[in-house]
Amino acid sequence: MKGSAHTIEPVGWTPETVMDLGRKTWFEAMMNAMPEDELVRFRKATIIREQGIEKGIEKGIEKGIEKGIEKGKADIILHLLTRRFGPLPAIMQEKIAWADLNALERWADRLLDAGSLEEVFAEEDPSGRTH
Repeated sequence: MKGSAHTIEPVGWTPETVMDLGRKTWFEAMMNAMPEDELVRFRKATIIREQGIEKGIEKGIEKGIEKGIEKGKADIILHLLTRRFGPLPAIMQEKIAWADLNALERWADRLLDAGSLEEVFAEEDPSGRTH
């Protein structure tokens, strides 16, 4: 039979396209068949879920930015200390790589005036004095 459904090949249709169309059709049928009170609960749950995902994404972006800033500061401190004092011991490089922003900023302030690596990384007591 010429021109029957068996001989026609849909152009541009992939298995994924057919699956997506099937999912959309199923979802529309499910939503149309759902009682209104369930539909309202479903919509509220969907909104809450979407807001949670958005908040999670925002927190992830903020954390990523914070980590990027920490890495940038650590890289600069490594560079400046190496220029000033020569190659750093591996333990110092690790200490810098794992440091938080507060420690990195303390060390950055000290590296300009310090006469040695020990002075840069000296611990502070509660009164703010280094030793």
